[in-house]
Amino acid sequence: MTEIELSEFKMFEDAPYELPDVNSLLKVILGGLKEEEKIYGPVFTTQFIEYDLKFRSRKTGAEPKEDIKDLDQLVEYFLSTLDKYPDPWNAMIYAQIKTESEFQGQIGAATKVLEIGSSKVLLEKSSVETQKIDVDEMMAKLREATLAMKISPKELGYKKISEESFDILAPNCDYKEACRAAQEEGLMKRPDGRMRCGLTAFACHFFKVLTGYEWDYDRLEALKPYCVARCYPI
Repeated sequence: MTEIELSEFKMFEDAPYELPDVNSLLKVILGGLKEEEKIYGPVFTTQFIEYDLKFRSRKTGAEPKEDIKDLDQLVEYFLSTLDKYPDPWNAMIYAQIKTESEFQGQIGAATKVLEIGSSKVLLEKSSVETQKIDVDEMMAKLREATLAMKISPKELGYKKISEESFDILAPNCDYKEACRAAQEEGLMKRPDGRMRCGLTAFACHFFKVLTGYEWDYDRLEALKPYCVARCYPI
C-alpha cells in the first residue's frame, strides 16, 4: 500500500471541546447495545456488563462493582464516577467487541445491528434529510450531526479518492484505548478477515441513510496514533 500522506487530507475546523460529551456518547452506544440485547437476550447484557466492569477495573485499580444488572444502571454508575474514569465509552466499546466474540466467534451481524442502532440515535437527533449527495456534502453532514451532539472527534479530515470513494482521517481517535485492547486480544477481525473500525462503520451506516445505498470500508492505518479508513459504496 502506498504510504499515506496526511497533508493531503482536508481537515475540518477542530471541535470546540477536547473530549466527546459523555452523556450524548453513552446514549448513542446504549442505543446500539439494546438492539443487540433484542437478538441475544439478557445473557448478552450480563456478559457485556461483566467485561465492561473488568476493563474499567484494570484501568482504575478499583474492584469491579457487583450489583449492576442492566445497561441503564451501568451508565448511571459510569456517570457517577467520571472523576476516576473520564472516558467510560472505551470500556463499553471494548466490552461490546469482546462479548460479540463470545457469541459468534468474530465480529459479524450483531456488530451491524449495534452500528445501525447507534447511528439511528444520532440521526434522530440531527436535522439531516435522506438524499443523494456528494462526498463533500456527506462529510459535512456527518461532521454537523456529530458536532451537534458533541460526539465527533476533536480532529477529523477526509480525502477524495474518486467521485464516490474517500478516506477518513482521525488524527487522535477517542476510541483508541478500546481498539488497542481488543486488537491485542485478536478481536478486531471482521468475518472476511479485514480489520474493524467502529468509527468508520458507524459513519458508513450514516452515509447509507443519506444516500440510499450501502457503504463499506477498509481500515488502512490504525493506532499510529492516527487512524485512516477508506469508504466506498457497494
